[in-house]
Amino acid sequence: MHDPVALAGFVLCLLGGIGAVIKGRRGALTWWEREVYHMSARSNVKFGLFYLALAALFAITLLGVPLPSLILLAVAVVTGILYVSSFARGAGDE
Repeated sequence: MHDPVALAGFVLCLLGGIGAVIKGRRGALTWWEREVYHMSARSNVKFGLFYLALAALFAITLLGVPLPSLILLAVAVVTGILYVSSFARGAGDE
């Protein structure tokens, strides 16, 4: 039976990674991203690639290699909170 934590982490990281890469390719940054958090379009792509790497680790876990999926999920969630806070904070202001 598959590890449900690994499956949830895989889906979360895959969708988050694809979304971040697409956001980075568009290049449209909010004022908060540019001025407060000093992000660039490249920063979004880097977050996306990090998330895709985490998705790959979750996929390896789903294939049967024993990795600590709960710790990987914790890393994904904390990183996601930091990433989303970089542009969500100013979403209501623009």
